[in-house]
Amino acid sequence: MKMLMRFGQLAPMALAGFLCATLPHSAGATERPLSADRTIVAIPAATASPVYYYYHGRRYPYRYHGVYFSHRYYGGGRYHYY
Repeated sequence: MKMLMRFGQLAPMALAGFLCATLPHSAGATERPLSADRTIVAIPAATASPVYYYYHGRRYPYRYHGVYFSHRYYGGGRYHYY
């Protein structure tokens, strides 16, 4: 008799657990955060300060393929470093 009473209490809990696990959950309507509404576009040329590289105590404004250069000029469709 006690065993039958235990199953009698267990059946509604098992049914509730089964329904909770199988029914789809609603996504819930929430507003988008303010950060998603506003995007700030930074212009690299306006915000970037000149980058200098220090190598053996000297300042070099240009670095190309790991080699440091003091000057560069544009010619022939590309930059030339010296």
